[in-house]
Amino acid sequence: MADLSLGPFQHVTSDFRHQAQQAVQKGEAYSNSVLRKSITDRVQAYILDKAVEMGANIQVQVILSDDAYPVPEQVCIQGDISPYARNQLKHILEELGVAEENQIWT
Repeated sequence: MADLSLGPFQHVTSDFRHQAQQAVQKGEAYSNSVLRKSITDRVQAYILDKAVEMGANIQVQVILSDDAYPVPEQVCIQGDISPYARNQLKHILEELGVAEENQIWT
């Protein structure tokens, strides 16, 4: 039986394989970025909606975990908020999984 050698074609297939791996990595990074942005936007909008219902004027920054499916890990809130609204929002944040020690109020 003859020995089959790809010769110069082996380099071409190796390049294709490398390009395919890079494309997959870029696609995964983009998908993760879009997922993180979507979760952040939705959580921020939810918190802002609840704050508006209570008459609070705030800005919200959400920091997500590095898990495969990211979840809110820390929330920074600044602005004008009554003690009542702040207490209500603290409970809402805890329901979202943000522990009290990871809630930053300024």
